Amino acid sequence: MSDSPVDDSEDKPVSPGFVGEGDFPPEFDRVNWGAYGCSPVWLLMYGPRAWLLAFLGAVGAQILIDNIALLFFDSATVYPAVHIVTSAANAVILPLLLVSYAITVNRLLWRREQARFAAAGDIPAHPIPLARYRKSTRFWTRFFMALFVVGYAGSIGLYLTHRIELSALNPGVGTVVLIAVFIYDRVLARRSAKLTSTSIGRQES
Repeated sequence: MSDSPVDDSEDKPVSPGFVGEGDFPPEFDRVNWGAYGCSPVWLLMYGPRAWLLAFLGAVGAQILIDNIALLFFDSATVYPAVHIVTSAANAVILPLLLVSYAITVNRLLWRREQARFAAAGDIPAHPIPLARYRKSTRFWTRFFMALFVVGYAGSIGLYLTHRIELSALNPGVGTVVLIAVFIYDRVLARRSAKLTSTSIGRQES
C-alpha cells in the first residue's frame, strides 16, 4: 500500500470556481429570471454595459421626444399623439430588449469573463465566484417571483374592493411575453437536463 493517498481528481469532472472558467455549463443555458424581473439591479451588478445603454437609450428617447413635442408643438393636440406613439413603441421595444437580455445574459457574461481569463493568462482581477453567481441568480429570481405574485394579488384586491380597473389585470403585452418566455425556459430546462445526463453517462462509461 502506498504511503500517500491516491489522487483521482483528474478522473472526476471539476466544476469551475469562477464565471468564465472552463466551458459554459448547461445549467446556465436558461432564461435568467433575475435579469428579467430585476433588470436594473442585474445590469448594474453584472452588465454588460451595452445592454444598460440600450435600455437607457430606449427610455431616454421616449422622454426626449415627448419633451420636444411638449415644448415646440401644441401641447393640447400634438403632445398626446406623440406620447401615445412613443409609449406604444416602448411597449414593444422594452419587452423585446428585456426578453433578449434575460435569454442571453448568462452566456454573454460567461464569454466576457472567459475573455478576461484569456487576457490575464490566469485568474483576472475581481473574478465572479460561480457559487456567488448561482446564489445571486436564485435570490433575484425569487425576489422577482415574489414581486410578481404580490403585484397581481394587490391589483386583484384593489379591483375587488374598489372596482378600480388596472392595466395589470388585463392580458396585455407583458403578460403574453411572460408566458411565452416561461414556456421557452421550460424547453431550455429539458434540453439542459438531457445534456447534463448525457455528459454524466459519458463520464461514467
